[in-house]
Amino acid sequence: MAGVLSTLDEDDAAKARIWIEEGMSPAGRLSPLVFANVALQADDIPFYAYEAGTRFDPGISSNEEAFALTAAENDPELAEALDGRFGPYLDLEAIGRDLAADCTLHDDGYLDRSVDPGIDPELYSRDELVCLAGLDVGDDDACVMSGLDVPMDKAVVR
Repeated sequence: MAGVLSTLDEDDAAKARIWIEEGMSPAGRLSPLVFANVALQADDIPFYAYEAGTRFDPGISSNEEAFALTAAENDPELAEALDGRFGPYLDLEAIGRDLAADCTLHDDGYLDRSVDPGIDPELYSRDELVCLAGLDVGDDDACVMSGLDVPMDKAVVR
């Protein structure tokens, strides 16, 4: 599984970790095989970076505030309210907390729990993962037959 995970970029591995930590994969089935399967489908995980910065940036004091500012980037009505004369009096933390009802906020972004991306923790068998990692030892025919004979750079779309 380490060979498969070595093909991932940091963002995909982080998304897979968050997905599993949030309990989005069925309980009781956490294993290196499950993690590798989830990580290979990381592009489908609805985890998004904050568009307006994080709580570590000047002027942003919390993840909730970062989420509210991100929401304002995509909601002209909220942006207008924040830019209006009463904008400085609005509680961005409360707005972000309320808007994030279906999300889990993290330091570097948010997981939208309302989206079901259809992650399958059993999509690839152990043998298929070995082929994807380019670690097939001797039985090249098995990888060729499965269509997984070429080691990958990123997640394979099935």
